Amino acid sequence: MRSNPNLNKLLSLALAMLIATLPVASANMLTGWVVEGGAGLATLDIEASVPEYSHTSTITIQGKTKGKATVHAFVNEIRQRVITTGLDGNFKISALPLRDGENKIRLEAREGENATTKEYTVVFDGKPPIVRLTSEIPDSTKANSVTVAGDVNEKSCDKMEGCAQDRHNAA
Repeated sequence: MRSNPNLNKLLSLALAMLIATLPVASANMLTGWVVEGGAGLATLDIEASVPEYSHTSTITIQGKTKGKATVHAFVNEIRQRVITTGLDGNFKISALPLRDGENKIRLEAREGENATTKEYTVVFDGKPPIVRLTSEIPDSTKANSVTVAGDVNEKSCDKMEGCAQDRHNAA
């Protein structure tokens, strides 16, 4: 079988162009995406779940960064924990201590000379709220429901109505 020289040149040129573009295309495709197969984040970044408020004196933070990165957790500028993530990049840092009031949380992920930082604020209030009823509560009733009104000395939230402070500000 005889080969066509023009076809061979065309195929060689197409193959050379494909090979020349492969490293650039694959690097751009991985930037900022989660790599399949549990390899963690492709770039050194931090994704974490940190509460804004806590009524307990310690919190747990769960998150994700690049696989095999080292995560440093600071509370009010004091390093509390240092962990190394697995290949999947997931981490869980338990029992981070909080002081009463506002706490500055800083997470640093490091891999070699590269580092990234995320900062959060968590307010710890271990005192129970003061509730003052402004309506009478009957000793007994035949009604299906009873309306009770009152005030609370701080922002309060419930599952049915949301946050009291937010409801008052909306009115």
